Amino acid sequence: SLFKDRDGNFWSTTKAGAVYRFDTERPRFRSYRHQQAGPQSLGKGSVTSAYAEDPDTLWIGTDRGLNRVDRTTDQVTQVDQPVFARGVSAIARDRSGNLWFGTNGNGLVRFDPRSGRYTAYSHNASDPRSLNHDRVTALRVDRGGSVWVATDFGLSRWDPATDGFSTFSPQPRSLVQYRSIAE
Repeated sequence: SLFKDRDGNFWSTTKAGAVYRFDTERPRFRSYRHQQAGPQSLGKGSVTSAYAEDPDTLWIGTDRGLNRVDRTTDQVTQVDQPVFARGVSAIARDRSGNLWFGTNGNGLVRFDPRSGRYTAYSHNASDPRSLNHDRVTALRVDRGGSVWVATDFGLSRWDPATDGFSTFSPQPRSLVQYRSIAE
């Protein structure tokens, strides 16, 4: 994956488990990777997602967890929450400032940075308003503020009024494998 942050820096994620930053002001790359002897290094695994929350904070998802990078100090903190143990595949931020983390088998997680609280959403076969599947492949917050969640079985849209989901799928429970969302 490749993206540009608000400061004009370019970020690249790799399957080998590293994140690179290219600073356009001082042309050099900065890499973040797992170091066996470095407890404050990036967690193990392939890098699967990244999101620049603000000029000082970068979130990096791997296929084994979630990391928070303080860009002013280059300190990496591995987020120790069981819901992230299977990996973080997608990251987005909504209009209220909440961060959303799509996981690779544990559903969707909303994080409120102000309170520090995590709220997990998962599939419940007996509840049609639940997330349509627990393997999240992509997230998008649209212009209207809706949070869209792509999974292997369709698209779900989170409704803040009901704290539930509406699901859109061409055929019920058919494997569709959505991988990205664009508006």
